[in-house]
Amino acid sequence: MSLQTVYTPTIQDFEGAQNQHWGWKGRILQIFGVLLMLSALSALSTPDYLQAFIGFLLGGFLTFGRSILVRRTFKKEPSLQLETNVVVSDDGLIITNSRGEGKLNWSAFIRYTEAKEVFVLYVQSRIFYIIPKRAFRAEEVVMLREMFNRHISRPAGSPIRSGLKALLFGFVIIAAIVLVYVAVHASRA
Repeated sequence: MSLQTVYTPTIQDFEGAQNQHWGWKGRILQIFGVLLMLSALSALSTPDYLQAFIGFLLGGFLTFGRSILVRRTFKKEPSLQLETNVVVSDDGLIITNSRGEGKLNWSAFIRYTEAKEVFVLYVQSRIFYIIPKRAFRAEEVVMLREMFNRHISRPAGSPIRSGLKALLFGFVIIAAIVLVYVAVHASRA
């Protein structure tokens, strides 16, 4: 079985893949950014308004910075915008654009994830290929998913290790929120 399509990547494809890649960590950073901005706003009337302003800017960067950087990267990098031909078969993927052709066996991929608008196929933990679902008919998207499940082995990551990472990340975010709260209320005293 083989599926073939031609598409031109869009900024929405690129953003969808980046959001999928960042996952819950990106959302937590955005929530923290909003909380930091709100804390900073409440401290603007204090004598330490400069610190509050800096906190507001930092919160704004955490909230909106990644999205701005993703859009900027896409616009500045022409290779992300080339018309692309993809052939997906039981042998792997063949990806062709005006800069060349690459053939990847299924063993080249370490995992894949799926967002509403794209499949994200990883060859390394931070290097991936984006395949937009809009380039395929609905029944072909189902076939692609089945092929990816069949051919891309899922690493058996330790749930305990993943849980500990999430717990540590959550602890750092909570500690940062507490520090911001203490700093804001200490400046009012």
